[in-house]
Amino acid sequence: VLMLGRVAPNKGHAALFDAFACYRRHYAADARLLVVGKHDRRLARYSRHLRDHCAALGISENVHFLDNIDDTRLKACWLVADALLMLSEHEGFCVPLVEAMALGVPIIARDRGAIGETLGRAGLAWQESDPRLYAASLDRLARDAAAAEVLRLAGRERYRLQFAPDVLAARLADALAAFA
Repeated sequence: VLMLGRVAPNKGHAALFDAFACYRRHYAADARLLVVGKHDRRLARYSRHLRDHCAALGISENVHFLDNIDDTRLKACWLVADALLMLSEHEGFCVPLVEAMALGVPIIARDRGAIGETLGRAGLAWQESDPRLYAASLDRLARDAAAAEVLRLAGRERYRLQFAPDVLAARLADALAAFA
């Protein structure tokens, strides 16, 4: 399971760890969570709190914090991910969703801020905060290859139609032409 985003309180790491712990406890004891994101030194206390939370949940050995990694390692994270799990409290556009769509990684997310608009129907988006819901969603994708493939294909299609470079370039040209 992959989570990508800076380590900050709004990113929902505590909820992420609660859901992951539930997933490991009830469905997949050997699951791993890759938490890719920059750690801000000004938030060192928060980072320690997250590590303590993982320890309290008994998942420390299965959660891997990857800070400031290069593009090659980031690509490797995407390639091994069975799902992107985003449980942010609020988000703007959320670039990791688009990256997941482009790479065909199924997405499970909390529908907050612009998540729903960015994701469209290319992933599972829930309003609820219940960790059991997210754990069951991860399990469904792990057990049901057809369901995971539907999300992979829907994500790739949404990327192709909404976020591919040529589509964005055409939108920018249209917006600039409107001002000319």
